[in-house]
Amino acid sequence: MLKYVGKRLLQIIPVLIIVAILIFVLMYFVPGDPVQIMLGDYHATEEQIQATRARLGLDKPFLVQLWDYLVGLTRLDFGASYIYNINVGQELMHRFPYTLRLALYSLVFVVVVGIPLGVLCAVQAGKTVDRVLMVVTLVLNSMPAFWLGLLLIILFAVKLNWLPTSGIHGWTSWIMPTIATSVGALAGVCRQTRSSMLEVIRSDFVVTARSKGLSERKITYGHALPNALIPIITVCGTRFGAMLGGSTVIEAIYTVPGIGQYMVNAINSRDYPVVRGSILYIAFSFSIIMLVVDLVYAFVDPRIRAQYVKVKKKAESEEEKTPEAA
Repeated sequence: MLKYVGKRLLQIIPVLIIVAILIFVLMYFVPGDPVQIMLGDYHATEEQIQATRARLGLDKPFLVQLWDYLVGLTRLDFGASYIYNINVGQELMHRFPYTLRLALYSLVFVVVVGIPLGVLCAVQAGKTVDRVLMVVTLVLNSMPAFWLGLLLIILFAVKLNWLPTSGIHGWTSWIMPTIATSVGALAGVCRQTRSSMLEVIRSDFVVTARSKGLSERKITYGHALPNALIPIITVCGTRFGAMLGGSTVIEAIYTVPGIGQYMVNAINSRDYPVVRGSILYIAFSFSIIMLVVDLVYAFVDPRIRAQYVKVKKKAESEEEKTPEAA
């Protein structure tokens, strides 16, 4: 298991290098000059513009800038913000907990609500409850998160005055951002749970369990659901990673001081080091989440756990044979 984890961690390195090169190229060729935005279009002289470009290293050739950037990453140096001259790495570490909390709250909401609804749809397949929930999830899955977020503000903050409109001032401040972030994921998890449960419910072992006189609740949650968890875990893990990176607009709408809001402000001001650092941070987090999902597979499914044990035993037997052959 440890060997597998180490191999997966090493595989993250080339992924991050490719992401770093891609985001650098995209930000280099995107329209807009960060120096002009920093100094203003009318008050800066040509000498000031050139001096600022030289100070930021923007006067160097493209390949030289790319090389300097990649070398800096080997030291975990994301550079400093063009606008605020603050170390990007330190600022990301300060803001990441807010983004992580929002994604975790959204994931808990998705799991607690989405999986039971999916099980209910599977058990009531073809009936009115199933059809209504499938239509509702289809609508929610196609609903833009930012639009829903604005509707929640109008209803619960402006009209009813139940929740704060923006900022993080307590647990109530997380309610609307969590709902807006998780609605699309909730619909996807619900539909995936229904699909997986329908496949398992028709299996022979479920028929055998019914013939033994077990209750439907015991069959559904004790036998069918555990065997349907693998695709559900995959969807939950993917959605969780997407919520880490996809809460950008939601954080901007609700003024959550996370990576998303930080990156939106940086994009508007062409603050390249902040944008590049934020994308890399999210890419690394997503890679770690996918690794955790694979490990959860082994925890949930004994068959997958047995494969890890077989691989380990095979490696040990080969090591034992090697000295004998020598």
